[in-house]
Amino acid sequence: MKNKRGQYKDLSRDEVEETLARLEGIAGQFRRNGPEEKAIRVAAEALLYVQSRRIGEKFLDFMLSSNRVLTPAQLAHLRAMGIDPDSPEPSETNASRPRGRLKTSNARAKKSTKDKS
Repeated sequence: MKNKRGQYKDLSRDEVEETLARLEGIAGQFRRNGPEEKAIRVAAEALLYVQSRRIGEKFLDFMLSSNRVLTPAQLAHLRAMGIDPDSPEPSETNASRPRGRLKTSNARAKKSTKDKS
């Protein structure tokens, strides 16, 4: 959804659930595992992925904006969410922020594969 300035806005939890329900209803009109149903499933997964990244970035921005040192438990929580608070790279949603970026699950999978070698 776009705001008045034409920018995409974050959806509320209710809006996400409503959109997913609509997609499910539309998908039900097509043959199970057909190309249309698969395309709708990909769209639903993309919506969930984008929303989770935005939430993660907002949480990281909130945690880093307090100008205090994070506790070991807070750092562990960020890492458990796939956020690297020690990364020198800026976040994708706030390029002015000096630290922190969201890791993708593929990056974690590659890292864990390397660690096992």
